Amino acid sequence: MALSGERLLVAAMATDVAPDQAFESLPPHMSYGRPFTMGELQRPILLNAMRNIFLDQPVLRNTTGGRTLELVRDGEPVFARFVRGVDRASKDNPINPHWHAIHSLASGIGKYDEEDEHNHEFLPHVTDTEDFGLGWRQRIRFGSVALISMKDEDHANKIIANFPLAKYGRG
Repeated sequence: MALSGERLLVAAMATDVAPDQAFESLPPHMSYGRPFTMGELQRPILLNAMRNIFLDQPVLRNTTGGRTLELVRDGEPVFARFVRGVDRASKDNPINPHWHAIHSLASGIGKYDEEDEHNHEFLPHVTDTEDFGLGWRQRIRFGSVALISMKDEDHANKIIANFPLAKYGRG
C-alpha cells in the first residue's frame, strides 16, 4: 500500500542543484534510504538535522564506482553501481552514521511504506541514466545533499533544500 501525502527523499547529488529546481528524472545521485512521507510541520526538524549533519562537512569525498547492481523499477530492469568508500548500513548494523541519523529521524517523525521490504537498508549506489553511467573505480564527487519532493501526478521531482558539502577534506 502506498503512503498518502508528499513523498520525500534525501540524496547526495553528483551534479549541481538548487532549491526549487525541478526535474522529470533526477540527475545522478545516491539516495540516503528510501522515499518517506512527512508532515509539513515536521519538515523544519528534518531540515535542521540535515544542516547539522551535512552542511560544509567533509563526507563522501573518496568515493568510486563498485560492482554492478541490477534493480527493477516500474517492472523494468535498470543497472546501477555500488558506491565504494561509503559504508553500507541496515537497521541491525548502523555502521554509516549519516544514514542512521537520517533513517532514524525519517522513521521517527515521518513514515516509510511498511510494505517496502528495503526501507531498513542502505545500499549506496548510483543508478545509470541515459546521460550517465558510473564506471568501475571511476571517481564520483558528491557536491551536496538535498531534500527532494518526489514526482507524482501533479508535479515533477523538486529540490526543497540543498546542503553543500565541504570542498576539501577526507571522509
